[in-house]
Amino acid sequence: ADGFFHTGDIGELTPEGLLKIIDRKKNIFKLSQGEYVAVEFLESAFSKCDLVEQIWLYGSSFEATLVAVVVPVKDKLMAWATGQGELRGKSFAEVCASKQANAHVLESVTATGKEARLKGFEFPKALHVEPEPFSIDHDLITPKLSLKRPQLLKYYKAQVDGMYAGLKKAGALPKSAPAAAAAAAAPSGSGAPARA
Repeated sequence: ADGFFHTGDIGELTPEGLLKIIDRKKNIFKLSQGEYVAVEFLESAFSKCDLVEQIWLYGSSFEATLVAVVVPVKDKLMAWATGQGELRGKSFAEVCASKQANAHVLESVTATGKEARLKGFEFPKALHVEPEPFSIDHDLITPKLSLKRPQLLKYYKAQVDGMYAGLKKAGALPKSAPAAAAAAAAPSGSGAPARA
């Protein structure tokens, strides 16, 4: 219509007159193994978790799993923290930054997903616990409180990259094809183990 090709993408025109894709009209994407993910449905399901105030799920066609940024319900997380020896007396930001809180929130989110009978690939395998709510001031949500996915990715890029790197290091994700090929091609005398 009107000389445009409808793809379901949302774009903006750059000052040079080029079309730049900035979002999807429907937030459905495919993971690297070919599974399609309806991320808004999943965020709605995980939002039912008692500990979750806000959640943003991220995945891409270059990765096999989802990761998440979770803003926890402050009162509930701090009540849990009072029962944890080394977290007692810490600030909300310090509790959110702890490995114990990260594991506790991930466990709670996973339990909520199991109650909703989600499939394995629909669960986040890692998450970042964020003490600051997603806000309009940071340009992370719209006035209608919808998530601004490209802006969230830009804002949390370091955390997303860190989560995927941590999963790969822990062996929870397969190495990328180029890395595996490079490792397999390394000469046996180089000290680098060959992997298939």
